[in-house]
Amino acid sequence: VSSVLCPLTTSDYCLSNFTSLPFLKAPLPPLRRWYTDMFEQTLGVNESLLMHDVNGDLVRVRQDGGVPNLTVFDFGQNHTRDLFLSQVDRALESGITSFFLDKASTVAGPDTICNHVCGKITPQAAVAWNRGHEEVLRTVAEKSTGPTAGNGGSHLCTNTMGGCHATYTANKKGIEAFKADMNDIRVSSVLAQFSVTDDGYAAFLQGYTPGRAWLWWYSAAPQWIEAFDHKLGAPLGPSSLDGPVYSRKFATGAVVSFDTRSNTGHFDWSRCTA
Repeated sequence: VSSVLCPLTTSDYCLSNFTSLPFLKAPLPPLRRWYTDMFEQTLGVNESLLMHDVNGDLVRVRQDGGVPNLTVFDFGQNHTRDLFLSQVDRALESGITSFFLDKASTVAGPDTICNHVCGKITPQAAVAWNRGHEEVLRTVAEKSTGPTAGNGGSHLCTNTMGGCHATYTANKKGIEAFKADMNDIRVSSVLAQFSVTDDGYAAFLQGYTPGRAWLWWYSAAPQWIEAFDHKLGAPLGPSSLDGPVYSRKFATGAVVSFDTRSNTGHFDWSRCTA
């Protein structure tokens, strides 16, 4: 069971709204309510927990969907970090195991913090925010009992929190980059964005490691291809590269190949036993 958290703005637009599920340890209050509770703790006299610009006014940015005037958590402060992480604890106590941290790659500086629009801040505030933000990302990843990833590229995997969303191209360069990330001991989980096509899926499967990688596509519309209807089973070993063609065998007997000359994938189901 996973949740989407936004370690940047105080808007609940960045947070998934979950309902109770029968296998959770306790009935799960909608996480939007939790997030609203946290936001309400930053109002009035507690606005000091939010980012302020060089004039002492609240920093306000714009949500990706266009919602304006969103305030920003000041992760340079211990109290703000503790407040945010307390919501993570509440989620974990209710049975959520994993988080997708949107805006994880946001970096302040040297004297601004931005999301479509910018707020002018001091260089000292930018440094403190970046350090606090990274601490929040690492702590959420450490607390999670399941795979947790941040949005923003493979550097989050290797340098910050172990889990990331990263984009790869369905070609030799993309496959080798994905395999390199899978072979890096610092990487715990990757939401690998290949195209949801036979070619993208075949490229993904050349580097896929069970329990550490998932094919991922950022879209509000369902994405499905016919190959998803077939069982693969676990890979029987790493992919091999014979000239221009990658190939990998799976437990059901399926063989998945990718030809780097045409950047096309092929699925051989003829030997499948399941």
